[in-house]
Amino acid sequence: MNEYVLMIGSNTDAKKNIEKAIDYLKQTFGIVCLSQQLQTKAENMSNKLPYINVAAKITSQSDEIELKQTLKSIERELGRTSEQKKRGVIAIDIDIISKNKEIIHQDYVERKFVKILVDKVM
Repeated sequence: MNEYVLMIGSNTDAKKNIEKAIDYLKQTFGIVCLSQQLQTKAENMSNKLPYINVAAKITSQSDEIELKQTLKSIERELGRTSEQKKRGVIAIDIDIISKNKEIIHQDYVERKFVKILVDKVM
């Protein structure tokens, strides 16, 4: 069994989309732990809508590649499209930040809010 920490973010109907993503994750994997939600400013995006972010710890038999495919499927199900991403409209974004307590995503180091939220659930 693998333990993953995910970062979930949205800047469009954010509260609703975050809750939907959490529900999908609960149904698919079961969530071990959630951080509090944190609103942040958009960084390097054409659209300056603020984000709501939350970290979630899950357990899964999936390897990293399988999990990424599942997360991308959840993103599409919740309305994420490449066209919207180009415009800075992010219905939902789910990234794997750590696997079995090993940091595997650069956002943990590059974005202070990611480290803060991830550390709460790790």
